[in-house]
Amino acid sequence: MGPIAREWVEKAEEDWNVAVRETQVRRRRSHGAVCFHFQQCAEKYMKAVLADAGLPIPRIHDLVALRAQAVVPCPALSRISGVRLARLSSGAIEYRYPGGKPTPRLAAAAANAAGRVRRVVREAMGI
Repeated sequence: MGPIAREWVEKAEEDWNVAVRETQVRRRRSHGAVCFHFQQCAEKYMKAVLADAGLPIPRIHDLVALRAQAVVPCPALSRISGVRLARLSSGAIEYRYPGGKPTPRLAAAAANAAGRVRRVVREAMGI
C-alpha cells in the first residue's frame, strides 16, 4: 500500500473510532455525529482504494458514485447494496443541518453499512 492510500486508511480509522466511541455513550448520544463519521469512514476507505490503484480521488461524498469508480480495483465492493450506500451517504450532509432527524435506527444502519465497506476494503487491501 502506498503512502497516500495509507493516509486515507488512517483517516478512515479515525472516523471509525469516533463513531464507535459515540455509539457507546449512554446519555445524550449524537446520532447525527454517528451517521456522519460512519459515512466519512466508508468514503475514505473507498478513496483509499482509488489512491492505492493510482486513480484520481474525486471530491465527492456520494458513496454510490465512489463505489462505481472503486469497484474496478476492488470488485468486492459490488456486493454492497447501492441502497445501503445511498442511505449512508445522507449522513454526510442531511443530518448535519436543521431538518435532518437522525434516529438510533439510522445510526445502527450507518454502522452496519460502514462496517461492511470497512471489512471489504481492508480484506481486499490486505490490512
